[in-house]
Amino acid sequence: MTINRRVTAILVILLPFLSMLSCQNSELNLTDLKLTDLNGKTVDFNNADNDDVYFVNFWATWCAPCLAEIPSIMAAQDSLKNSNYKFIFVSDENTDKLKGFLKKNPVKINVLRSSEKLSFYSINELPLTVIFNNKGERIVSLQGKHRWNTPGNIKMLKEFL
Repeated sequence: MTINRRVTAILVILLPFLSMLSCQNSELNLTDLKLTDLNGKTVDFNNADNDDVYFVNFWATWCAPCLAEIPSIMAAQDSLKNSNYKFIFVSDENTDKLKGFLKKNPVKINVLRSSEKLSFYSINELPLTVIFNNKGERIVSLQGKHRWNTPGNIKMLKEFL
């Protein structure tokens, strides 16, 4: 497939999402995020594997659309398990709240806590999913709830590998 045809194919896949694209955080890079795991250990993406692409979903336990899309994100992760995708949930809620949520709602995706309020990163609406390339650069931001495990969305995610 030529480059022009590939770009065209990607744009055709993305057209339904154009109204949901969020440019508010266009300068956000993966290494800008100040994250810890739920045990307080700092997560450093400066040493990340250069082949990995990151699917980062910014969410909150109180956000109904966030909670509604979790099953489809886990299914997308399963569909892409043999790829270089790393799926991550990021919240700015306190650790005890996140641990309590996870105890009641087991999630098979890495949940990290932002040391900064999400608004620090110009994230003002949830859910927000940001795909970062293998250099940690933002490829795309998609605002709102999505069904991530649909064939079209899986195909779109594969195009970013």
